Amino acid sequence: PNLTCIQLPSGDYENEIDTIKAKVNLEHLGYNPSLSPPYLSDKEILEISVDYHVDIDDRNELEITEIILNVVKQIQVGLKHLGFFPWMCNVDGLVTPALKISIKRFQSTYNSYTQNSFEGPQILDKHLEKCIKLLGIERARKLPEDGNITAQKYHAIRLRILTLQYCLADLGFGDRTLDWYKDQDTFNNNVKKFQKSSGKLHDGLLNDRTLKLLEVAIKTYKKNLHVKSKNNNNNIVNYKKKK
Repeated sequence: PNLTCIQLPSGDYENEIDTIKAKVNLEHLGYNPSLSPPYLSDKEILEISVDYHVDIDDRNELEITEIILNVVKQIQVGLKHLGFFPWMCNVDGLVTPALKISIKRFQSTYNSYTQNSFEGPQILDKHLEKCIKLLGIERARKLPEDGNITAQKYHAIRLRILTLQYCLADLGFGDRTLDWYKDQDTFNNNVKKFQKSSGKLHDGLLNDRTLKLLEVAIKTYKKNLHVKSKNNNNNIVNYKKKK
């Protein structure tokens, strides 16, 4: 069998397990890390920094390791919230067959949704536009359905969750500033509260079933805003007439 050699500065496997995970992840991200730290060239480190919107000190090996692990962990948590990555699986920052399958399922769903969204206006598009500006990214029209991790897919997952989070916040379930990655339980509870208010199974997952509920709720919310705005304008007109 093919063996991969990883040089550990301290020689302590237990203390450097995160370094090993990060190096394996780099290979899944399409890089060919060297055997010794910092594993990547200056050009590759800059590329990761730009593509994933993170600041990296190229002399700090631990920081590079932590960032690579966090990228994968965010993907794991994001896919859990969206109902693609099983909740029984650990958020360990390691690219596994289960994660690759989950990414592939997300890619397929994303492509289907994106195609529909580009063909006609969707009720969530205004929230989507706000989130695109906030993240400072371009929205991918289509993702390769190969299960591999790329910066484009990483941002697509973050964009998907943030858009739905904005919808929930407008409906009174949580707020837009909540960090869905660091405060997973609160985010999950906000989704459950929304589902419960709709009289449906409250599992806390932002899956297709919840998305349909959100679309109906946001449509009603916008309609009520329009009616309220119209009534306010009428009241102003009537007030001026009386004067």
